[in-house]
Amino acid sequence: MKRLLYLAICLPLAWLTACDVHEFPDDFGTPSTMEVRIMADINFLTPFEDVHEITRAGAAGTENAAGPTRLVVEAYADNHPGGELYPSDIYGAEPCLRQVIPLDERAFCDDPVELTLELASRAYLLLAWADYQDAETGDELHYTADRLHSVCFCGTYRGNAETKDAFAANKRIDLSRYRGQRNAVVEERITLDRPLARYEIITRDVAEFRRQRAAEARTDGDLSSYRVEVAYRGYLPSTYNAATDNPSDAVQGVVFNASLAEVTETSATLAFDYVFVNGTESAVTADIRIYDDGGELVSESTGIRIPYKRNVVTRIYGDFLTRSYNSGVGIDPDYDGEYDIYL
Repeated sequence: MKRLLYLAICLPLAWLTACDVHEFPDDFGTPSTMEVRIMADINFLTPFEDVHEITRAGAAGTENAAGPTRLVVEAYADNHPGGELYPSDIYGAEPCLRQVIPLDERAFCDDPVELTLELASRAYLLLAWADYQDAETGDELHYTADRLHSVCFCGTYRGNAETKDAFAANKRIDLSRYRGQRNAVVEERITLDRPLARYEIITRDVAEFRRQRAAEARTDGDLSSYRVEVAYRGYLPSTYNAATDNPSDAVQGVVFNASLAEVTETSATLAFDYVFVNGTESAVTADIRIYDDGGELVSESTGIRIPYKRNVVTRIYGDFLTRSYNSGVGIDPDYDGEYDIYL
């Protein structure tokens, strides 16, 4: 899944103070200036890579979210162009430029988003981030992105949300060669990728579960009244660094709740989530508990290892309503494309 960010960069003197960068005048004593034009090709409706319709278990594919979205762009002074990027260049500095652009419906079509930025003529590290915002307040929904080298969860952790999808990118550019050129126009391109993996837990025993409940004279056949608790074991990546394109921190004790979502007469989705990926692939271990509308524990599966890969959907199938699974479930860690795991 690719997102294209086109940048044409012009450098007015107004940004010199913000960047703490001193512009050199041209031969006529006038600092060079250029205008920044950005063409952002961002479409949140683009599906994951290698995701196909599931037929064996009768489960549907992923759904697309809808709602207000934003694009955040930051530019940091790069003091070592062509060499190693030092963390102190980014973490201890304020961005020379930061813009937050509401996308709204523009995020869900193929038309590019146009915006204008201003930068001074020197080397930069450009960071970009795009995500969903709260539909009612316009505030941050899932991620705090005050600085793109430290994007983290905001508020109470929420899983089972299509709006957790997000995209990010970084690129080093050197504009110093345009110093002294008047009205110069430079075009740069950044590709935004999804730094997340998605997994889904699907149960295939809905019909058998209803038969058992009916035999017990139970009338709670409405699956939407059941609560699913997903408790992660160990550390879960919690902070993403757009400068390195990797998670930079993790937390323990993460738990979220979900409602059963019936897909067919025989299957239902227990829960799903988006997870930051360290590298290209990793894994997380979770305990899954299902409660009825009276708070009674219906089923418990512990130590379920969920392997995942960046920009790929992992689907784990099992009879979670009528049986339990324990730690040590064997899952082949080698895969290519979409995961279909049957327990």
